Amino acid sequence: MSDDRRDLEERLAETLAEVLHVDVPSRETDLIRTGRLDSVGLVDLLLRLERTYGVRVEMEDLEIDQFRSLGTITAFVAARMESASTAAR
Repeated sequence: MSDDRRDLEERLAETLAEVLHVDVPSRETDLIRTGRLDSVGLVDLLLRLERTYGVRVEMEDLEIDQFRSLGTITAFVAARMESASTAAR
């Protein structure tokens, strides 16, 4: 994992813990199946991703598996940020 990806994951973990009050025991923990992230928390997370990282998710593009764990959330945000950066060039 690159340093940039590691930094992003750390910031996302902080957001989940401090802002959304979601306990993340490991990067692979299924936050939805374990009940740590419910539907209200998911909506709040989506809003924060948009505000903080400029990552907007349209409802028709929403794939729940992309938000199951810290690892999948990090991969999703990194990919969206990368595609936005590439498109801006």
